[in-house]
Amino acid sequence: MKELHQCRICQFYAHSEYLICAIHPEGISGDTCPDFLFDPKVKEFWTPIGFTLIDVQLYRKLIVYDRDQDGSI
Repeated sequence: MKELHQCRICQFYAHSEYLICAIHPEGISGDTCPDFLFDPKVKEFWTPIGFTLIDVQLYRKLIVYDRDQDGSI
């Protein structure tokens, strides 16, 4: 899923790690979004890689490893 920097300040942003927005659920293929609509109520917050921000609280994302058929990593 491709998420642009402007996605987080758009009115259609879903605030979910599984869904980008209501109009483009899987993201967009270009460098700009034709449906971008600035949301004046949103304050832009950035998070470090591996973390997510939920209700102004910073949480570490769960690390999931793929396992082979025999159970080895």
